Amino acid sequence: MKVRITDDKLKAYVTVGADEKFPSKVELMDALWKAGVVYGIKEDVIKKILSEKRPVGDVLIAEGKAPVPGEDAKLIWYIDISTRPVVNDGEIVDLRKLKLFEYVTKGQELVSKLPGTKGTPGKAVTGEDIIIPGRDVQLPGGKNTTISGDGLTLYADVSGYAYLKDGRVCVDDIIVVRNVDYSSGNIKFSGSVKVEEDVRPGFMVEAEGTVDIGGNVEAAFITSREGDIIVKLGVVGRGKARIVAGKGVRCGYIQDARIKAKGDVVVDRYIINSSVVCGGNVIVGTKGGIIRGGKVFSQESIVADEIGGEQGILTEVGISSPEFYEAEAKRSRYIKQEEELRGKISLLKKKIAFLELLKKRAPSISEAKIKELKESLDKLKELEVELRRLVEKEKEDVGIGKEKASAKCVVVKGFLHRNVILTFGNYQHITTKKYEGVKVYRVGDEIIFEKLNKEEGKADGEGES
Repeated sequence: MKVRITDDKLKAYVTVGADEKFPSKVELMDALWKAGVVYGIKEDVIKKILSEKRPVGDVLIAEGKAPVPGEDAKLIWYIDISTRPVVNDGEIVDLRKLKLFEYVTKGQELVSKLPGTKGTPGKAVTGEDIIIPGRDVQLPGGKNTTISGDGLTLYADVSGYAYLKDGRVCVDDIIVVRNVDYSSGNIKFSGSVKVEEDVRPGFMVEAEGTVDIGGNVEAAFITSREGDIIVKLGVVGRGKARIVAGKGVRCGYIQDARIKAKGDVVVDRYIINSSVVCGGNVIVGTKGGIIRGGKVFSQESIVADEIGGEQGILTEVGISSPEFYEAEAKRSRYIKQEEELRGKISLLKKKIAFLELLKKRAPSISEAKIKELKESLDKLKELEVELRRLVEKEKEDVGIGKEKASAKCVVVKGFLHRNVILTFGNYQHITTKKYEGVKVYRVGDEIIFEKLNKEEGKADGEGES
């Protein structure tokens, strides 16, 4: 007589040969016991074997209870760092909108783990419980991240951009890319950005800090809310490039582009057929210094070697008031605050969903987690009210101020050609002749043209109203 138990211990089989004495019930039960079979024994099968007294081969004589496997642990992502392109309305794929980077703040929750379940225990024919728990998963902690004490949440150690490296979430405080093109997509980051080569047509770089570009900017949009924008070579805008800086702009040349800066705009060679508006000084001339065509406005002063051209190309330069920039900065601050609030609301909703699911799944949930859920729900209501108030305040508060006159100057070291519009607040003068080495400024209702003293850098003057 032979007893066989399956590898999963859920079934036992018995064989009684023809060449041996037929066993009694006691002998059959003893054989099962010696084999370790104590659970799920089929009494009806035993009765049949004993009553028929015939040899049997591999007959199922005991069967255990199969376990129900537990659910696997899952990762709940609070950030999106996939490289999938954005699909616009009409299901058009925009490869410029690859999302390689996502800004996070210090202490922000990045990923949480929803623990797996134990499942329903089964029973082996040998009497042991069989448990198949859900598979665990590790939080993908990488550079500048921390895992919470309970092992359930991954946090950012620093403010910066989150990205995946070797399957782990890392955080850095500066983005470095070779080119901004289809390989990178548009870049939007609340830190600093370094582009080693060029920004291609149609692409966008938006940063909170400095944007440093080692090559050219083509027909692209570049903005730095609180930093400088540096373009080592130049801007070839084709009438589409736009650069907006929270501080200053420095580049080799500007052609067919729109530039706005709160600080100085410093250009090595020339500004041609472009719109330049800044809250500091415009300085053109470390390697040539031409302003020709377009419009250039500054709050402080404009300094160039040459303005206009021999053919009388219409060019406008002038000094304007700062209200426009203040209003634009105010609007940017509102937009930033609204984005931050919406981000907090989105994260809070994910956190609430996670805690509610945890409450359902976990065998028991701590009082601290219950308290955290209640506080999160209260905080969500508070943030939603705050967002509504902020949106209403923005509608009432933001407006563009009127330009006012300013007694700042335009300095031309070489030639100021005819057909140049000189604007000082509400006053304008169009040149009808060529000047050499002149400083132009406004006093009261009069625009003054003052000859520069080349030796001493001072001025003698002639007035023209």
